[in-house]
Amino acid sequence: MLNYKFIDNNFDETVVVLHGFLADMNSLNDVSQELSKSMNVLAIDLPGFGDSELESIDVSFLDVLERVKAVIDALKLKKLHLFGYSMGGRIGSALLCYYPTLFKSAILESTSLGIDDEEKKQARFNIDLERATHMMNDFDGFLSEWEKMPLFESEKRLDPSTYQFQKENRASQDPVQAARSLMVYGTGVQPFLGDLFLKVDIPILLIVGESDEKFVTINTAIDKKHPRTSLVIVDDAAHNVHLEQKEAFLSEVNLFLQQVKEN
Repeated sequence: MLNYKFIDNNFDETVVVLHGFLADMNSLNDVSQELSKSMNVLAIDLPGFGDSELESIDVSFLDVLERVKAVIDALKLKKLHLFGYSMGGRIGSALLCYYPTLFKSAILESTSLGIDDEEKKQARFNIDLERATHMMNDFDGFLSEWEKMPLFESEKRLDPSTYQFQKENRASQDPVQAARSLMVYGTGVQPFLGDLFLKVDIPILLIVGESDEKFVTINTAIDKKHPRTSLVIVDDAAHNVHLEQKEAFLSEVNLFLQQVKEN
């Protein structure tokens, strides 16, 4: 079973927290702590990260979803909400599609629904294959290049302790395991969720940073098509909104969850 941490504060409702790529559940400690003020929190290490093993590249995308669902089932949790960041948002979106009655609401930060063009999807798989090889051959070099990507360049403005924690959390991941994750449930492998996602009939909050142009475009398109999404574009933030604009991010999350509870 996947490694997880369950914060049981005797609330009726629980939020499932799913982290991003090259990280583990500890990377979202601040988010989990804030959410735990009004809900129980189930934070999960996704396969290949933290203490959750991804034993082979032969594991299927659907099996990854089933492993997350197995943790929820084992704890016999009801009245669930979802929070997913980036990669965790992609897995979260798939959970919404394949288990449509599992969650009451969802918060998806800087996420996508996969790639609908097969040629572009293959190109992304080839990129991820190169990244996987780079990680396994020179993890320090890969991390250095990863942190220079425009998606994450703005993280350098974080306070020193937060920035250092982020770097150390990435560096603590197993490069072989992380490489496998790209081959099993990277963007170049994931089924495109577009049509299925439109059928998800729960309130969904989409959060992106204004400087993250690619994901602003993706999430604006999702918001225009889906009848129950609301889109928040946070000023002066890029991909990692919850770290770069923590107060604004938590304010939007808490407001959304309060509205969901009231309805």
